[in-house]
Amino acid sequence: MDYKIVRSFKRRTLSLQVDRQGILVRAPAWISERDIRLFVESHREWIERQKKKFAALPPEPETEKPAPDEIKRLKTAARKWFAPRVDHYAALMGVTPGKLSFRAMTSRWGSCNVKGDISINVLLMEAPPEVRDAVIVHELCHILRRDHSREFYSLVRTYCPDYDARYRWLRDHGAALAAKIK
Repeated sequence: MDYKIVRSFKRRTLSLQVDRQGILVRAPAWISERDIRLFVESHREWIERQKKKFAALPPEPETEKPAPDEIKRLKTAARKWFAPRVDHYAALMGVTPGKLSFRAMTSRWGSCNVKGDISINVLLMEAPPEVRDAVIVHELCHILRRDHSREFYSLVRTYCPDYDARYRWLRDHGAALAAKIK
């Protein structure tokens, strides 16, 4: 079975990602090739199910990469839309975020670092407003909890009760948005 490995010194666990491009294994830098191979083999049935799901999907539409001026336009629109929404939710949640930035990202909708700086994917400007709000809440919750535990998602749902439905939209439509800059 062919797969790509991405190693990280910060990572502590192995994870698998299957998409139209293939299989991606995220691994700690110290783990052996043998352990990675065994991990992949132990998840063979799951991998095959995921591959069948992607094979059954209609082909992704051909998209052109946005021109630099389009990315600039999206960043300007994102700054205007997101800044007041981040302020609104931060006040509601009692958190103080750091710097707010906007980037065209291929694999994330947002991120929050240990200083509370939040980065938002400008492609979210093409998502419904309620989906954008869900990303804001998700990232602000990382100021309170630095993981993706059950407790983290419980906190997210406190401020965004229909979070699962909103993120389902990203799961269903996000690949088409991300394909624009790949």
